[in-house]
Amino acid sequence: ERRTIICADATIEGNVKIGLGSILHPKSKVVAFPGSSIIIGENNILEELVSIINSVEGSTMTIGDGNLFEVASHIEATSIGNKNVVEVLARVEKGVKIENGCNIGMKAIVKPNTTLSDGVVYSSPPLCLVHSVPDAGEIHSALHAKHLDFLYDKLPNFHVLKQ
Repeated sequence: ERRTIICADATIEGNVKIGLGSILHPKSKVVAFPGSSIIIGENNILEELVSIINSVEGSTMTIGDGNLFEVASHIEATSIGNKNVVEVLARVEKGVKIENGCNIGMKAIVKPNTTLSDGVVYSSPPLCLVHSVPDAGEIHSALHAKHLDFLYDKLPNFHVLKQ
């Protein structure tokens, strides 16, 4: 059953819209500062300690569908497309635009105002832009659907959820 799951100790502040089927783990936070907003699409997973923050007055951060934000990743991007993975402790700085099917590696830092086109695999220095994988989004989708099903089943058994 597709439903939005928000754990009780997740934080949502400001003008934030979260799409159907998304999951916010404990201690994740989505914060839109005054005068800004955040729109998160459907079927996204925000793991523990993820922070998605828009502090740019007059702007809307948009995040598409089917993205995975792994533990303690930090997002301040302008926009993120569909079917992307942001790995553990990665940072996506202000002004960044990520298209579809990208993978941001563990502890990687995507510097301000960078644009990543479809299928880019981005890692920590010295490699940074590794290469483009044309079908990365589709590969991610199959695993992502199973991940969502598992979380829909198990999270309510172990965490208090927001009503």
